[in-house]
Amino acid sequence: MKTLNQVNKTILCDNVNDVLEHYTENLGYRIESIFPADNPREVIVFKGDTRIQLIKEEKIEIETTPPAAQSFVSTELNNKSPWIAGRAGMLYKDLIPDRQSGRLIASHIKIPDGGPVADYVHFHKIRFQMIYIYKGWVKLVYEDQGPPFIMNEGDCVLQPPEIRHQVLECSAGFEAIEISSPAEHITYVDYELTLPTSTLNADRNFNEQSFHLHKENIARWAPWYIDGFEYRDVGLTSPTAGLISVHVGRINSQEEKQLYNQNDNLLFMFVLQGDCILNCNGQENLNTASAVIIPANTNYNLKNCSEKFEVLSVLFYPELFSAK
Repeated sequence: MKTLNQVNKTILCDNVNDVLEHYTENLGYRIESIFPADNPREVIVFKGDTRIQLIKEEKIEIETTPPAAQSFVSTELNNKSPWIAGRAGMLYKDLIPDRQSGRLIASHIKIPDGGPVADYVHFHKIRFQMIYIYKGWVKLVYEDQGPPFIMNEGDCVLQPPEIRHQVLECSAGFEAIEISSPAEHITYVDYELTLPTSTLNADRNFNEQSFHLHKENIARWAPWYIDGFEYRDVGLTSPTAGLISVHVGRINSQEEKQLYNQNDNLLFMFVLQGDCILNCNGQENLNTASAVIIPANTNYNLKNCSEKFEVLSVLFYPELFSAK
């Protein structure tokens, strides 16, 4: 793990979160960086000129651009994988266990208790990152994007690389879907910047990407490429400079579904509500909170969809899998 400053001491831990709490709550240390956010294995804490590395493993290698690899994945919320305590008291469940050889991570995040969130101004070393609000609401603030604002169920935000931001509070039972690349990336704390910033620069360029907020209540629906579905475009293709596109599709008739193929693009889907049968290399039953990855150049369709079936669809373009 690359650090901003020289480490004075390294401590091996069985449980990084427990040791981190001791250093911050009892010894007065502050967090400088954390890796990864969903299941911390390495944290840098500091007090004055002293910096200590809390680490679960003796050596951690971060590959900025993991080799491109794709595989079919299907998971359900009620599977045996546990919720993991991650950064700032958030609970994480991995929706892509193989993480496509390190290229992608899709996390189902929840915060059981409402109220203030124990977050801090921070930023991520990422290629891209988006958050879709699945249940409840959350209040956030972003660098150069004005005062804090609330995101409700169905809203989505693109967090461009290294934009400073902070989660302030949320409703009880809040849940979100977070998708990032690469799968493992460093989160740094910024103690110098106070949010909101005094400047407003909505079009600011952050490493060739721009901040984007999609609001479900003003979205327009149109016929989708899947027969019998309509969709709303979350609008992330241009802000990510052509890395992804994000749609929310919902059924509006039981037309016979043809076979579809996304050609060179990798497809991720998360079932927001309802159930259906996915026909792809055999048949898979998809239920509420199921997730699936469909590799490029693979035929598929959705059949026997229940009433009010709705799905989050994220298409990853080949550029995301190129070396960078």
